[in-house]
Amino acid sequence: MVWPSTSRNADFLIALRNSFVLFPCLFALAACSQGRLDQAYPASGLLAGETFTAKLDSPIARYYLEDYPDVHPDGWYEKIAEFESRLSDEGLSQALLGEVTRATDSVDLAALMFARHIRAGEGNRHWQACVTEASQGLRSADDLRDLLIFNAADNYKILFAPGWLYEDNAQTEADFARTRASLDHTPLEYHFVPTPQDGSVESNAEMLADAIRDYQGTDLNLIVVSASKSAAEVHWALGTLLTPEEGEAVVAWVNAGGVLGGTPLADQWTRFPRNLMARLVFLRYGWNWNSLHSLRTDRSRERLEKARLPENLPVINYVAVPMTTQVSEGARGRHRFLARYGPNDGLAPLMYTKVAGQISLVESGADHYFLTVDIGTRTLAMTEAVLAFLEGEDCGGGRLPRP
Repeated sequence: MVWPSTSRNADFLIALRNSFVLFPCLFALAACSQGRLDQAYPASGLLAGETFTAKLDSPIARYYLEDYPDVHPDGWYEKIAEFESRLSDEGLSQALLGEVTRATDSVDLAALMFARHIRAGEGNRHWQACVTEASQGLRSADDLRDLLIFNAADNYKILFAPGWLYEDNAQTEADFARTRASLDHTPLEYHFVPTPQDGSVESNAEMLADAIRDYQGTDLNLIVVSASKSAAEVHWALGTLLTPEEGEAVVAWVNAGGVLGGTPLADQWTRFPRNLMARLVFLRYGWNWNSLHSLRTDRSRERLEKARLPENLPVINYVAVPMTTQVSEGARGRHRFLARYGPNDGLAPLMYTKVAGQISLVESGADHYFLTVDIGTRTLAMTEAVLAFLEGEDCGGGRLPRP
């Protein structure tokens, strides 16, 4: 096939490719504006015991962060109290968070409620304190060799599962470049599994399962780390493809910014007529169309219903929770589009990013790509926390609870 090569067509394809790769809005679609706020409301308050400062999208979100429940303005207190009661009774769900967003016209309010409820959980709070303690210790330590990452390294190995299109789009950090660089100065070894960057969830899960099988019967304990799309791949591998014996080397899984439940963005771009435009991009760049289709929410739900993780496997979810003004430029359009479903990280609704019933750590202010995070310090701190749990060491005020 001869592809048009005029300047106009080339510019179109470049714009289309760059837009589609990161799932932003294409051109002037009404639902996909740039996501900029006409007005922002500076706010500062306690979020589960920690000071949080941000510009928010509405006065009611500012009220929730700064004054709820101590101050009772007409209408706002009653509305929020009703949703808080339902969250306590029914538990967190994307449907309920979406209701909050639509009823108050504030995705930031729903995001704050998500973060507050996640952080309020006893186990989550303890793990969050441990990571904070480890981060502070890393910054002040005179000798890093006192850390567990130096003293327990011989017994563990990290297995990295990269995210979607990690080769063509290194700027997304889906290849764990910054994370791996932070570990290069420690004795802790890692194994980067070079899955096809455009493989489907199911096919890449097969490759990850094979990599994990290679450690069966060895003395090494594997800590699996996934990002974005690869969370679904790890979940399928551990929950469906591997027998308990084959996966016995895996002692923990860290799910960073996962897309376990898929994303409505994939639903949009695999439906007519938008799928015609998307297929042109995939054809032009030689990408596997099934990789996108495997991120549809219906297909993701089917996998989640079928897969059963090992009962005793601890999973640590690392969830980005940005306010509207904190979303990076490349993700703003996606964040605005996804706001109809409730709070999101710029690629997927927040409840779609975590393994239910497990530990969840909140990174308030970061979006899906965690680009604002000091990833070197955070990587070492989270590794310390996981090792403290696995080694039975105190951290954050005591022994870490099992997820």
